[in-house]
Amino acid sequence: MHQPIRRLLSYRSMVNRKRYHKQCEEHLQILDLLEQERNDEASQALRLHLEHTIGNLQKIRPILEH
Repeated sequence: MHQPIRRLLSYRSMVNRKRYHKQCEEHLQILDLLEQERNDEASQALRLHLEHTIGNLQKIRPILEH
């Protein structure tokens, strides 16, 4: 992808900062579960987190492929 397009997408994604707050909370939750040795729950939480991220990336895939 061209650098200016990548930069534009990065800037546009910064508009909704609530998303970053939610993602950080999810990361911390996963780390807490791992610290408590609740590995199955951490695995499930990580799977959901990654599925959501992949879904978001697929929504913008046509833009990224140009």
